[in-house]
Amino acid sequence: MAYEPNDIVLGNTAYAGNVNVSMDSLAGYNRICSAYTGGVYRWGWGAKGNAESGSNSGSDWFLSNYSDAGVFQGFSIIAKRSTGFVGIGGSGTLPADGQGQLQVLGSGGGGSPASSGTTDPNQVVCIKEGSVGLRFGFYAAGGAWIQNSLFSDFSANYAISLNPNGGSVTVPTAPQFDNGNHAASTAFVQLALGNTQAASIYGSGQTIATAQFGQFLQYNGTSNATFTLPTPVGNGGLGFPVIWNNSAYTLTLSIPAGTFLGPYGTATATLVIPPNTSSEFIYSDGYNYYTAAGAGAISRASSLASSGYQKLPSGLIIQWGTFTTSSSGFTNWTFPVAFPNGVYQVFGTPQQNGANAYVAQPNLGSATTSYIPIASTNCAASPVYVAQTVSLFAIGH
Repeated sequence: MAYEPNDIVLGNTAYAGNVNVSMDSLAGYNRICSAYTGGVYRWGWGAKGNAESGSNSGSDWFLSNYSDAGVFQGFSIIAKRSTGFVGIGGSGTLPADGQGQLQVLGSGGGGSPASSGTTDPNQVVCIKEGSVGLRFGFYAAGGAWIQNSLFSDFSANYAISLNPNGGSVTVPTAPQFDNGNHAASTAFVQLALGNTQAASIYGSGQTIATAQFGQFLQYNGTSNATFTLPTPVGNGGLGFPVIWNNSAYTLTLSIPAGTFLGPYGTATATLVIPPNTSSEFIYSDGYNYYTAAGAGAISRASSLASSGYQKLPSGLIIQWGTFTTSSSGFTNWTFPVAFPNGVYQVFGTPQQNGANAYVAQPNLGSATTSYIPIASTNCAASPVYVAQTVSLFAIGH
């Protein structure tokens, strides 16, 4: 082997043994090997002159770099003797205990990743494979970013897969209804939509909390009750899939602001759910609640008995039944189910086999949502009230 004239050679090709280069001094002094170019400092490496104060501290190892003029620029690498932790980059700050065995220190500032070109001053670390680089950096105001890009053109980006072969990826759960652009956990999705896995069953009136949006609500109490829902104002897109009155009593829905709107936009301050009936898809547009199905809107509810009813998708309700009038005058026929809002028309037909001219007379002007006065008269002679079985048909909403 040939050596240059100015080489320093320890040992030789025939020597069989360890060869050491040693630098020794008292604690507190640098022990440095240096590299020059034409007499101008370029690199220095060795043991720092920081004090040895016990617990293996001090005399940490470093690699420092210098400018073309030989002026110190910073430490490229520092290794902490007490822990073996390594810091790369930065201004020479020692790796902090408990913050990772390899700490890469940026030059300060930070910012968004470059979206074009081939250089990025905000990039702290890049892991390169072939022509693609996985780049890491920090924003100036805090936060960090990861970008997978073509190394020769930062405008060409590639997907990042986390645990592509299986296994969970955990992210923090943001507050309910957060609308930021960060990753969402499944727990957050449940919160944002309203917890569609949950059902709340009550035996008395309740004030429903905002956090309950999306729940199935059920009432099974033993008296009339009221559920006060969260305000629809400012809660657009939120609501309840089903509110079921599983009782023999009336359940009233109320709200602190806004109104309930059915399929034709009829506004009501409250919404009444009759016994054994539900109201479905009650959702806010940010100002009011819209009921898409069930009480107050569309419903499939019906009773096909001889005295029964059918609720149509438009919100219209038709009812039918029989009633025996009184010879004393008008008496009330109670509808098979109360109309939530009002009665449009009631028609009556006397059930008779003879030749008498009986006429059924519903008194629509005195009707309520629950009943209507009915009488039958014999028009063959001077009109008189008669007791007569009457078939009735009512339309309301």
